[in-house]
Amino acid sequence: LAVAFAGQVLIHIIIYLLVDWPGIREFNLSESFIYWSNSVLILLIWTAVYIGIKSIERRQEKEVENWRLQAELREAELNILKAQINPHFLFNALNNIRSLITENPKKARDVLTNLSELLRYAVYHSSRDQVTLAEELRMVENYFELEKVQHEDRLRVEYDLDDHFEE
Repeated sequence: LAVAFAGQVLIHIIIYLLVDWPGIREFNLSESFIYWSNSVLILLIWTAVYIGIKSIERRQEKEVENWRLQAELREAELNILKAQINPHFLFNALNNIRSLITENPKKARDVLTNLSELLRYAVYHSSRDQVTLAEELRMVENYFELEKVQHEDRLRVEYDLDDHFEE
């Protein structure tokens, strides 16, 4: 309202006081009010459109930020879970190897090899964006071999792979 009023006052000062134009009608308060009302309407429409666009942009930015924070939260939860599971898994595997050393030394060496390959893979390959299916399958097989020592005959694993799968 103030900007529209100031604009109309400035226009009227220029038209009626500073410039001597022939044919300009005399000042009329009702016409000035109509011009002022038009200016107010145009400024209100422009302001509403601007605020609407900015509001939509802020909402979208907040939604993207919300999704990013949720993804970070999920990743942190996963890392916490991994930190809790990995020592448990490692202790079980080491205890199993310890018990196999006297019972079946060859099996103990095989299990130790599986464990070392799995740990090497976790350290060096897990940070890569992509790994081959063959690499991933080898690590899954190593993991199940370690778990078979713990669970013995209670754990059975079957692989159902496409005929097109190549190592």
